Amino acid sequence: MSECPFHHIANYDPESLDDDRLVIIANELYDTSKFSIDNATNIVVGSPKRDWMDQTRNKFAYRCLPLIVANTLGWQILCPHEVDVVWNGGKSISDLSVHVNGPYKFASSHFGDGVLTFTLPFLIRTTKNHDLYVKGPTNLPKRGIHALEGLVETDWLTFTFTMNWKMTEPGKKIRFEKGEPFCQFFPYPKNYISDFDPILKTPSECTLEMYEKYNKKRIDFNEYLKIDKSPDAGKKWQKFYFRGEYPEDDFDVKCTDLGFDHNTTSQTKPFSDQRNHKNKG
Repeated sequence: MSECPFHHIANYDPESLDDDRLVIIANELYDTSKFSIDNATNIVVGSPKRDWMDQTRNKFAYRCLPLIVANTLGWQILCPHEVDVVWNGGKSISDLSVHVNGPYKFASSHFGDGVLTFTLPFLIRTTKNHDLYVKGPTNLPKRGIHALEGLVETDWLTFTFTMNWKMTEPGKKIRFEKGEPFCQFFPYPKNYISDFDPILKTPSECTLEMYEKYNKKRIDFNEYLKIDKSPDAGKKWQKFYFRGEYPEDDFDVKCTDLGFDHNTTSQTKPFSDQRNHKNKG
């Protein structure tokens, strides 16, 4: 009989105990590559694209940099099979009908009350003192069902957690397509928010002056957009935030010139594949 890992914790994902390195480890419990798209892994970096964003007028939604960065913040787990769900409005486990169109039964009714439960094929570990914020795919609304969110202490876990969605419309059939993300997650430093001191105050003269400069430029720009053939009509948008600029009177100052970082992507890295595909279900 092997020695209990609780007495030899350093042998259990030792990468997560390295004080000089931040890691997130997805221990694959089942070989899902045979169920995935193009035999790839079912865990991917969040995509910046959304169908509803593609369908906005002139794809204007992609002008919102915070949306794009949030879409790619962290990783998503993809459905290996289609899942069809119908809820009759009842509270019991049997009141939610779940059909998985494939051999890997990763979705079920487990809690009742119209809650759909997804079982993750990974046991996820993070660097010590880092939790995992777990949620549905960012900015991807789905009618009739809502993703629940949770903060999980994955730095010490030796077991899995589930991803859950709450049905909101009895009688409506919900489908998750093969390859559709059902979970998104990213690391979150333990007790991070408690380190912040919340302050409510009246803005200083300098802060107010800078805001008013921006506000005036914004109002003027929106008015010019209404005038055909005006210089600003062809610009469509100002891009102050997109370019990380402060709107000054005669020129715009970049935030990077003042020592701030400005990111146009979350810079989330893909998982490096170190699986040996042994002892997989």
